Amino acid sequence: MTFTRNDVKLMREELEKELDKFAAERGIKITFGNATYNDTEIHFKVDIVGAGEDNERERWAEHSKYLGLYADDYGKEIMLNGDLYKVVGIKPKARKNCIVIEQMSNKKRYVISKDTFVRCGGKDLWAAI
Repeated sequence: MTFTRNDVKLMREELEKELDKFAAERGIKITFGNATYNDTEIHFKVDIVGAGEDNERERWAEHSKYLGLYADDYGKEIMLNGDLYKVVGIKPKARKNCIVIEQMSNKKRYVISKDTFVRCGGKDLWAAI
């Protein structure tokens, strides 16, 4: 079988649906990253995270101050390009795009910079200094 871009897209959508059911049964979070493919193979980046918003909330509380963000910004809803997003995590080792947001309409996750977050209504701890 030869894989096309459309095949990869359709397989990804179907796999996401099935793995969402699997994850819900086990109380875990499964997310898909980039996919690479050629004529005979498809590779998806898949992340599996243990249950609990508490882990992300604790990580946000621990690292947000080092990036100049407020601890209470976790869970904040922001508007970006006409869509509603929710702050769901932080990537403390990332140099630029360190804030993880989740689109409210489809639950897909993206990363944005601190500057983008502040432009969308987030608070900059360092601006108050």
